[in-house]
Amino acid sequence: MPELTNPALELYNLCSLLVETGDVNETTDVVIAKNFNVSPWSIELFEIIFIINKNIEKIGEIIIDAKYEHMHELSRSIHLGNLLKLKSCFQKDYIFSSWQSSKAECMSEVNLHNIIHLSDCLKIEDKFVKLSKDQIEFIFNQLDTISRKLEKMVNNKNGFFVDILLEGINKFEFRLDRYHILGINYPLESFSELINNFVSFEKFMNEDFNVDEKSTNELKSVSKLIVKISDTLFKCKNIVENGDWIFDRLVTLYKIIENNDFVKLGQDALKQITHQPGS
Repeated sequence: MPELTNPALELYNLCSLLVETGDVNETTDVVIAKNFNVSPWSIELFEIIFIINKNIEKIGEIIIDAKYEHMHELSRSIHLGNLLKLKSCFQKDYIFSSWQSSKAECMSEVNLHNIIHLSDCLKIEDKFVKLSKDQIEFIFNQLDTISRKLEKMVNNKNGFFVDILLEGINKFEFRLDRYHILGINYPLESFSELINNFVSFEKFMNEDFNVDEKSTNELKSVSKLIVKISDTLFKCKNIVENGDWIFDRLVTLYKIIENNDFVKLGQDALKQITHQPGS
C-alpha cells in the first residue's frame, strides 16, 4: 500500500516544523523564511505565505463539503475555529509580530493535536499518494536535462521563449522542492504553466521555416522528457482534479514526438489519471 498524505497532515507537518524553530527575538516572517530557505521580504516568501493560507482555506472547504455530513456539527465547528486560529498566524496581525507570541497564540499543543486528529478523519478521496524521494529526484534530473537542451536551442529569434521556459522550470523546481509541506497542487500549477509555455514554444518553432533538423530533434526530445515527468506525477491521486488539462496537453506533446499511436497513449494516460491508490 503506497504512503498516503493529505492537506491536514501537511499543515500539521508545517506547524510542527515551525514550532521547533525560531529565536526569541525573531518575527514570524523571518522564521518562515528561514525554514523555507528564502529571504525575508522576498517574493518567494510572500508566495509561500499565500499558498499556506490557500491550503488552510482548502481544508476548511473540504470539511464543510456535503460528503462530510456525518461529522458532528460541534466537531466541525471546533475544527473550523482551529483552522481560523492557525491561519491568523500567517496574516498581517501576526506575520510581522514576535514569533514567540504568534506561536503561543496560534500553534498551541491543542491546536496541533486537533489538526492531526482532523488528518485522520479525512476521506480517501481527499488523500493522495506521496511521491518518493527517488521520484522527486527523477523529476529534478529530467528538468536539468530539459534546461540544458533548451540552452543549446537558444538563438536570436527564440531567446524570449527559452527564457520564459527556463524561468518556469526554476519556479517548478522551487515549488516541487517544498511540496512535502506545501502540497502537490502547489508545483502542479507551475507544471501546467510549463507545459502551456512549451506548447507555445513548439508552435513558434514550427512557424520558423529556417529551423534546423537538430533543433527539431531536440524539441521532440524535450517533449519526451516532459511526458516522463507527467507519468511520475500521475502517481499522486489528487492529480485527478487536474486530469483534463494534463490529458489535453499530453496529446499535444505526443503529436510533437510524432508517435503514431496517439489513441493508445492517450488511453494509457487517462487510466493513470483515474487510478486509485491501492487498486
